[in-house]
Amino acid sequence: MQLSKKQILITGVYRSGTEYFSHLLNQHPEISSTMYRVNALRFIYERYGKKKINYKKLIHDLSVRLKKRYNIKLNKKKYLKIINNKNYGEIYDIIMSNLYLTDKKKIWAEKNQLVWSKTNKFLKDLPNPYVIHVLRDPRNVLASFKRYTNSKSPAYLTSIFNSYDAMKNILKNKHKKRFLFVKYEDLLLNPQSTFKKVQNFIGVKNVSLVYKKNNFKYFNKKWIVNSSFQKNIKKSSDFKIEDSLNSFKTNLNNLELNFVEKVCGSMMKKFNYQLSQKNKTFPINEINKLLKKNRLLKTGFNNWVKKKIGFEKFPNDPLNSRSWDLRTL
Repeated sequence: MQLSKKQILITGVYRSGTEYFSHLLNQHPEISSTMYRVNALRFIYERYGKKKINYKKLIHDLSVRLKKRYNIKLNKKKYLKIINNKNYGEIYDIIMSNLYLTDKKKIWAEKNQLVWSKTNKFLKDLPNPYVIHVLRDPRNVLASFKRYTNSKSPAYLTSIFNSYDAMKNILKNKHKKRFLFVKYEDLLLNPQSTFKKVQNFIGVKNVSLVYKKNNFKYFNKKWIVNSSFQKNIKKSSDFKIEDSLNSFKTNLNNLELNFVEKVCGSMMKKFNYQLSQKNKTFPINEINKLLKKNRLLKTGFNNWVKKKIGFEKFPNDPLNSRSWDLRTL
């Protein structure tokens, strides 16, 4: 049974560049970086008992989900045997190590969106853990999610409260030696220096992960840019950085822009995002009309008004297979 030398959790709000970051990290000769597959913090942790774990059901459910969503066949007998009497952190490491590590790649990383509130568990339970949070301008997150989500409008506006909570979490995180946040904008504008910082943080040798053409494979399949706005991109080098950095300027209306800057503005300033709606009157009557159409949006807004908190939620339940987005395969 092989185990990893280090474990890396990559998280952030959806549409924040976490997929691009994960695929780039996978090019490192020492790191095997995946997305969503095991996702123990969402699908496994404390769902099968706290003091006594139901290992049989855990492996069965994981096997069904991996087969149904990713067409991955799990050897249930093998994994049931090797996870017996292990805690959740050990189970996560065992499964990821055996699924994705090779003779050369001894470090695993997994991207899982909207799990920053669970990073303390990851850092506490894994043997040699690191957390990387990818942050993107909340306005561009909103613009991208508005076009990408399969949820009924105005559910896309809930991304505003995820972005708020993500920034708040980054600012209060105290695990300096084990936690790193990376701005998506830095990843695009200064990729070499950004990934040098990432590699130094993890403690691996520095190699060039960002190539001139940037056309790379992800587990033997060619990766195509996953952009909401730049369609029909056949290779990564066709991706236009400027369009990604300024998508909100042409894809959000004044109401949407006012809404996101009103809620996230104070946090955005702390991360050096320049506001465009300075001194604008907040259109509360129009906002109230939107709130009546979506319960989660209304909850997020009320919590922000009363307690200045956000949330960490998808518009639809990610535990329900009917809400799975097949575009994330």
